[in-house]
Amino acid sequence: MLARSKLFFKLRTSLFTQVRCFSNQITVNQADSLPEPEVLLTEYGELVNVKPMKRSKNPYERSYKEVFMIDDNSSVRVIMKVLSHNKNCYFLFDPEGAHYTNSMSIYRAIRKKVFERYYGMNRIKADTVSNKNAFSKCKTPLDIFHRERNVRLNISQELGRIGYLVEKDFSLRIKGQNRPELKTLAQVIPEQAGLYKPLNDYKKSDYFLPSNMLYGMISSEEWEKNGIEILTLDNHMIYPLYGVWSPTTQTHLSLLDLFMKSLPDPSQINNVIDIGCGTGILGILAGKYGTSGELIGIDNFENAVECTKINSQVHGLGTKLKPILFDLTTLYHNKALFKESGITDLQAKPSLNTPSFIKEQMMYKKVINQLGMPSKYDLILANPPWLPASKLPEINPLDNGVYDPEEVFLKSSLNFARLHLSPEKRGRMLLIYSDLAQIIGLQKKNRIEDLIHSAGLFIDEVYETPMALSKKPYDPLVNYKAEAKVQMFEICKA
Repeated sequence: MLARSKLFFKLRTSLFTQVRCFSNQITVNQADSLPEPEVLLTEYGELVNVKPMKRSKNPYERSYKEVFMIDDNSSVRVIMKVLSHNKNCYFLFDPEGAHYTNSMSIYRAIRKKVFERYYGMNRIKADTVSNKNAFSKCKTPLDIFHRERNVRLNISQELGRIGYLVEKDFSLRIKGQNRPELKTLAQVIPEQAGLYKPLNDYKKSDYFLPSNMLYGMISSEEWEKNGIEILTLDNHMIYPLYGVWSPTTQTHLSLLDLFMKSLPDPSQINNVIDIGCGTGILGILAGKYGTSGELIGIDNFENAVECTKINSQVHGLGTKLKPILFDLTTLYHNKALFKESGITDLQAKPSLNTPSFIKEQMMYKKVINQLGMPSKYDLILANPPWLPASKLPEINPLDNGVYDPEEVFLKSSLNFARLHLSPEKRGRMLLIYSDLAQIIGLQKKNRIEDLIHSAGLFIDEVYETPMALSKKPYDPLVNYKAEAKVQMFEICKA
C-alpha cells in the first residue's frame, strides 16, 4: 500500500502551376530541455509545423522540409504521385493562389484516393471484403485489428503533410470569403507549439496546420454550435467541445436510462460520480432523475471539465453537477490488486473488511476530501475505453480515445469503486463496456468479470444491447462488431 506522502505527491503534481521547393536538412545542436520544432521553408517564410508526423531520431535536431505549393489549378493525380514517392515532402495550399473552397475539394479528393489505396477500390461492407486491400492477408481478427491501426497511422501521416498557413495571430491565411474563423486555432496551436522550442527569441512564428487537424476543428465547432441530439434526454442537445469524446452512438445511454427507470425512488441515491465525464452525459442523465447529495464528474482533460460544466447548465442542473479536473489513474492505479488469475467462483464474495483495507480506505478518504469530493457514493458511473491497446503516436486524440493501454483506466475505476462505493446493496457501480475486445482476441474470455472479482466486487446483474455499427465507409472489423454487445455491469460490494 502506498504511503500517505506518496499519495499526496501524486496529486500535485505545390510540378504545379508554380513550384517552390526548399530542401536540405540543417541541424542545430541544442541543449534546451524542449525538442526542436520541425520547420517548413516556403516562399512565405519559415513555418513551424503544428503537428509533425514523423520526428527525427534526434529530437534536438532542427529539421527543414521540402515544400510544394498547391493552387487552384493543381492536379490531384500529380499530388498523389509525389505524396506516394516522396515521404519527406510537404504540401501547402498557396495563400495567394488557392481559394478555400477549392482547397477543400482538392483535399477531399486526395483523402478519398489515399483511403482507397489502403482499403481497396470498393468500400468494405459487412457481407464482402475486397481482395485488393491491406487486409487481404490477415488470418485472424486480431491481425486485422493491428493492421488497421498501422493503416490509420499511415493515412494520418500522409494527410498530415498537406496543410494551410496559419499566421501568428492564429488566423487562417487563404483566399475566399468563406474561409472559417475558428476560435479553436488560438487554443490548439499554442498547446502544440508549446511542446517544442520557439523558432527564435525575437518574434512569433507563422504555422503550418495539417489539413486533417483543420477539418477536425471545423467539425468540432459545428458540434459545439449545433449540438448532438440525445434520445434519452428527451431529444435535447449535448454540446461537445474540441477534443472531447462525443456521444454520437447512444446504445450505452439506453442501458443507463433503463437502470434509472427501474429504481423505485432515485432520490434515495446519495452522491453520484461520473468517472471520465467527457461531455457530462452520464451524470446529466442520472441527475435528471433527481438523485440526492452531490453529483460529481471527474476528467483529466480541461476541455472535458468545461464541457461538463456547460452542458449541466444547459440541462438545468446549474451548479449541482460539479466537474473536477483530476487524473484518476495517478492515484488509483494499483498493479498489485489485479493479478493474473482465472475465475474460480464469480458468485464468491471476497472480504473488504480486513484491517489493512480499512486503513487504506481511511487514507484515501482524507486525500479525496481535499479535492472537495465525498468519500462515499451510492452510484458510480464509468464508461472506460473498450480496447486495451497502446495509443497511436501522431493520431487525433479523439481517435486514441478508444484505447486503454494495459487496462489502466478500467482497473483504476474498479479500484475507486472498491474504496469509495457505499457498502452492501446500497452502493452500485455501473460499468459500461463491450465484449468486442474479447471477440477480436485482445482480451481473454470473462476478462471483465475477472477484474471485478479481483477488486473484491460482486456482479449483481448484466444489461446488454447490440453494438451500434460504425457509419465509417471503411471498417475491416465491421463483421466482428456486428457480433459484439455493449454491456453494463451492475456491481456492488461483496
